[in-house]
Amino acid sequence: MRTFFFLVVIAALLALSNPTMDDFSDYAGDTVAAEISRDGPGWAGALGGLATEALVDRATQRDDYLLASRYTLELGDDPDEAWVFLGVATRFIELQRPASLQDDETNE
Repeated sequence: MRTFFFLVVIAALLALSNPTMDDFSDYAGDTVAAEISRDGPGWAGALGGLATEALVDRATQRDDYLLASRYTLELGDDPDEAWVFLGVATRFIELQRPASLQDDETNE
């Protein structure tokens, strides 16, 4: 019985701390926008300073799984240009980085 109660408490805490779209916008405004605005090839150089929270809000799809959420930031028509994050317990974990940023990192 203790194990069941413990699992229910953990599930409730995860559900209550599941990040919202506003939380992701704040996170993206601080982190993703800094990456996008760097001088680099492809969309990174083209977007430059235009990366704002409003842009992130329009380009992001949130899949809510109650205990966690998956955020997909579409940076173009190419699926390789999607930036995917897992939001769990008020934190964000990068799952997939756009191909243009991966190429940029290998050149440094």
